[in-house]
Amino acid sequence: TSLTIPDSVTRIGPFAFRNLRITSLIIPDSVKIIEHSAFRECYYLTNLTIGNGVTSIGANAFSLCNLLSIDIPDSVVEIGKSAFCMCKSLTSVVIPDSVTKIGESAFGNCESLTSVVIPDSVTEIGKKAFSECYGLTSISMGKGITKIDEEVFEVCRELTKISIPDNVIEIGYGAFRDCSKLTNLTIPDSVTEIGYRAFYECRSLKNITIPNRVAIIYPYTFAFCISLTDVNIPESVAVIGYHAFENCSNLTNVSMGNGVTKIGEEAFLRCGNLTSVVIPDSVNVICSSAFRDCSKLTNITIPDSVTEIGNRAFEECKSLKSITIPNGLTIIPAYMFSGCISLTEVIIPNSVVGIWSGAFKDCIGLKSIIIPDSVTEIDKGAFRNCINLINVTLPTKVSVLDDFECIRYILDDKDKEKIMTLLKQ
Repeated sequence: TSLTIPDSVTRIGPFAFRNLRITSLIIPDSVKIIEHSAFRECYYLTNLTIGNGVTSIGANAFSLCNLLSIDIPDSVVEIGKSAFCMCKSLTSVVIPDSVTKIGESAFGNCESLTSVVIPDSVTEIGKKAFSECYGLTSISMGKGITKIDEEVFEVCRELTKISIPDNVIEIGYGAFRDCSKLTNLTIPDSVTEIGYRAFYECRSLKNITIPNRVAIIYPYTFAFCISLTDVNIPESVAVIGYHAFENCSNLTNVSMGNGVTKIGEEAFLRCGNLTSVVIPDSVNVICSSAFRDCSKLTNITIPDSVTEIGNRAFEECKSLKSITIPNGLTIIPAYMFSGCISLTEVIIPNSVVGIWSGAFKDCIGLKSIIIPDSVTEIDKGAFRNCINLINVTLPTKVSVLDDFECIRYILDDKDKEKIMTLLKQ
């Protein structure tokens, strides 16, 4: 069945034809406004003609219809929130140069939509506007866009490439989350902010260049980008947020600019192919588990500018062979090098006053260590299961809060008398 709206009609009101059993609809040029939910849930509607007089398509106006294609007339200025949401059979849409705003979830979950061209006239794309368009393979964005809003293209799993216009300033939260086939992406220098989870689980993304105006890499921004191999972090970046590159399992090279001051919790957790890292002199804080379980990490340079390192920062870095602890550090935190089974050399500076529980637990490759006189406290389990550690030079005055099972020590007193003691639990 078909429906033709009479020429006398200028406005179609809310819910006017909701859930009507029609297959074809003609809206004449006389209609100026289609209000919210006007044709919502017209499940059998496949063919739609919108007249040249319509200026606004309201929220949910055609959501959950069975439309195959849409040719939006060049009279339309605004496409409302969820206007065509969940039109699961929709394969193509033409957005004219007259449109300035595409509302939140406007084409969300249009899973058969394959391509979208957004004209230069569009200055605003709402949250989730094209989210879960599973069949979307290409997107062309016009030059009017300055912000890619939250989750706009999330879970567009067939999307392989996208060109972001030069005037975009901000990429919002989850904007490209789980675009699992996205391999190439150019972020223009105009971008100053990349939001939380912006590229989370972009599993095919191989390379990324972060613009030199970005100040913070927010949490989870590139987490689980398992094909990412190289990252260049520019000098503009001050903070690498928690989990920022978590589980980037093929990441082999990270270049950090000299502006980074903080590396967040679990920032590079389980980056299993990362072999070496040079931390710049600008860094003051390395948070807990920042490089935990980077199993191929053999070399890392920590500058003296670092005054704080969190618990488990390098735990389970099984290939790490040597480490020089920075001269500004006062505490070697709990489990910092736990499970670093290849670690054979540790240099502890005179700034360190305490070594906390499990700091060198299971470092089975460690045979000797010199603990400077500055250390006044060694916590319980600090060297637990270091079964090959036979030579330890302890400071003159130290509170040893452990029995150091199965470890031999050389105790150097002021008279240089060396006493070897085997202490067991």
